[in-house]
Amino acid sequence: MSSSLLSSSVADGRAQDLTLLDCSRLLFEALGECSTDKLKLVICTHSVDDVSHSLLQRNDDGETPLVVAMKSKRSSLALQCVEELVDFLQRWHSPLLDDGEDQDSYDNNYTLFAKIIDELSNSVPILDVMDHLINDHCSVAWLDLVAHVFSSSTTLTRETKIIALELIGAYLIMDDTYLTYYRPFSVSAAKIGLQYWRRAMSFRLFPRDGEPPLPKRPHVAVATEASVAVFGSLVEVTTMQELDVLREEIQRGFYTLQHHDGQERPLTMLLHGHALLVARRIGKQHYADGPYALYLRYLMGFPPIHYDWYLCYGDFDEDNHLVLSICVLILQQVNGYDPRNISALSFKMLSRTLRLMSSVLISLVDTRPGTLGREHLSCANLLVPPQFFATILNYFEAPQCFSFKRWEGFENFGELVIRFLYVVDSISPHLTDVEKQQLEELYSTVIRCCFSERSTTVLQAAIEHGDEYDSEYDVTINLVTLVLKLGVDPNVIGPFGKTPLHYMAAQFHRLPEILPIFQAVVDSGGHLDMAAFDGETVIDILKRSVQFIKDNSHLGYSAPPYYASLLNTVFPLSCLCARVIREHGIPFDGGRLPLRLQEFVARHSAADVRIGDDVPLTYDHYMGH
Repeated sequence: MSSSLLSSSVADGRAQDLTLLDCSRLLFEALGECSTDKLKLVICTHSVDDVSHSLLQRNDDGETPLVVAMKSKRSSLALQCVEELVDFLQRWHSPLLDDGEDQDSYDNNYTLFAKIIDELSNSVPILDVMDHLINDHCSVAWLDLVAHVFSSSTTLTRETKIIALELIGAYLIMDDTYLTYYRPFSVSAAKIGLQYWRRAMSFRLFPRDGEPPLPKRPHVAVATEASVAVFGSLVEVTTMQELDVLREEIQRGFYTLQHHDGQERPLTMLLHGHALLVARRIGKQHYADGPYALYLRYLMGFPPIHYDWYLCYGDFDEDNHLVLSICVLILQQVNGYDPRNISALSFKMLSRTLRLMSSVLISLVDTRPGTLGREHLSCANLLVPPQFFATILNYFEAPQCFSFKRWEGFENFGELVIRFLYVVDSISPHLTDVEKQQLEELYSTVIRCCFSERSTTVLQAAIEHGDEYDSEYDVTINLVTLVLKLGVDPNVIGPFGKTPLHYMAAQFHRLPEILPIFQAVVDSGGHLDMAAFDGETVIDILKRSVQFIKDNSHLGYSAPPYYASLLNTVFPLSCLCARVIREHGIPFDGGRLPLRLQEFVARHSAADVRIGDDVPLTYDHYMGH
């Protein structure tokens, strides 16, 4: 090789090294800030090879980028970063040869991918790794690649390989829940899943190098009404012979079997039950921090549930008992754990469960008494959500952080709570006094503990929901009365310094409709002269709405006389003094006024009450991320 070619080659090598260093630095920066935008920018502006090799670089603590991201498992921002990196691996490290790709390139990609997975699995608990490698949009080909890496690894322990193969097999078996009827067993994901279970069983029972066998120890759970509805008397397969029998039953193509209660159920449901037992055992025996996210996800996929399908198309008809049982079983998984250790992925599954459960209960409210499924609107089922909330609240010094957290499918916690309260209010006539008291005490605790100023409260959520044309339920005066009875402050300040009365006063098109609700809030102590961030009071907004209706009578809107009667309200001198103090910025804290008067003055203007260091931050900030 000539000296010029050698110099050019060395220069190219140095340039590649600098590019890789730059990619690695930016990757660690993005993960340190939990910034998905920066992470996406790194992936888009660097080559696949550079990003892939960067995933093997180490920081000063000896950790690779994926290890850094996965160790922040309680942060939803870190969770998004992990999902972005796993998505990158799924897109660019395919187990199939692309058109025009030679075998050497494929082998190099596979070797690089295997190193990434090996490094990750040796640094992070295997259950956390599998939480992310098995996700909602992974393909059979992707899982086949991951399983091959684990099976062939020379650095991972036998137990790690067994766990990985059993979880992958469980997912593949459940992948056929809705497809088994349309494709033969020979090409089904279930067949591949059973093969991985068989391989895991071989690792257990036929070890090499003189290692002892690792027989299965099925998890023995305390039976509850919910667990019996889901699992029945199903027992996990523990031997190679039992696994062969199960495979033969599937291969014969019988799609229904006699279940424990004598009812016929699809064979896929039986398979799914076996997969759930595997995930439950692994979670209970190897995951001490809290409910295992992958098990919760598997439960959420149990027939007849298909989460996205239900949210689009409605109810489950005769299956609503099983659906509610699954929801209850998922929420019960928190029992016995410190909720502060719940991973962001597990919290996401719990949020989905609450959304699903509220939708099922709301759909049952619309059925006539005596209709099939109506009996599931029981006090026992209605107690589950507030008991779940109360279990979590007991562990936090500042439970208000939950009012700032965005729950799955909802803008805020208030939207979620009001859905369950709607159900409670709707069936209240059918509850005993003792049952009403139980429910009201629990929800009162949740409302008083979880909601602080500058968060959307249950009352605001109800009022804002009532303005939606496609809502699942109607906001009635009875519901608002219940909310106020449970302890909601009628003057609570929302994110923009507005109280519930501010929001209602601006709804000129609904003033006749919301009249009873407006009156109830005023009668409960709602201040008409309290100013929002922009200085406008409820009266200011109401005057504008009433005047708009008068000036546009051709639109058909009307304003009941009650609103006009409020416009000339003469406020007491104490209110006027409080307004002057607030509007002119006169200090009134620090012992200048008694605490009772400080609170009174503060309520008369939100103009200088902004979100700051004195206010609980988001859930993730509170959790230390």
